[in-house]
Amino acid sequence: MFRFFLLLLMIPIQLIRYKARELLNRYVRTDFRRSISTLEPEKPPFLMIASIGNPEPQYQGTRHNVGHWALDELITNHWTSFNQFQNHKNIPDGVYSTSRVEDLSDIFLFKSIYSFMNLQGAPVSKTWQKVSNYQKATRSPALVVLHDELQVPFGKFQIRKQLSSARGHNGLRSIDSLMGGGYTKISIGIGKPTAKDLSNYVLSPFTPLEQEVLTYDVMPQIVNVLQEMKDGKYIYDKQEPDPNQSKKKRQK
Repeated sequence: MFRFFLLLLMIPIQLIRYKARELLNRYVRTDFRRSISTLEPEKPPFLMIASIGNPEPQYQGTRHNVGHWALDELITNHWTSFNQFQNHKNIPDGVYSTSRVEDLSDIFLFKSIYSFMNLQGAPVSKTWQKVSNYQKATRSPALVVLHDELQVPFGKFQIRKQLSSARGHNGLRSIDSLMGGGYTKISIGIGKPTAKDLSNYVLSPFTPLEQEVLTYDVMPQIVNVLQEMKDGKYIYDKQEPDPNQSKKKRQK
């Protein structure tokens, strides 16, 4: 009997905790929220998954264009209900693909293949604005960007939160300069060159062995992450501000 009354007392406490957390996320400034306390919005998510790189087909298959490769691989061997990438008069800055089945109808794939890497801000931000404006009445749009990453070892990838740094990546810098860092990154490791010039390295193709690793090891893991993102995981998390950076700014 005592345990029964104890349980009754705990229910209101749990409700109070939940409401307090909800209010915290609603009213505390976004840039000071901790990602562990971020609540998903009431509307279901809508994903725009964009890849950045250099123009294709000129640079197709190079390390710098691994994000484009990932989306091609995605619709060819994993999410096969998606149409082939195509042009549209309302989306002049790249090619897009959508699914033919209801389960994946809340995902929009976009390859920015008409601009060079250091100019990716304009095509990505323009397309994102159109997609998010169209969907925001009934959905909670979220942007995910796939890109190559020198600071991640080859064969690995990282999920990086909204507001995380560009790490010197020119494509991400371009995006940040036009629309800020309110998007999630999937950073696909291409490793660092040992002796080669950096520009030659990122413009070189993968070896056959490296291509196998990407296809059979890395890509299935990325697909699993994208499936989780479709269900709302990771895409609303924000990077916490670095207090050391704030101190440095004040000192200047």
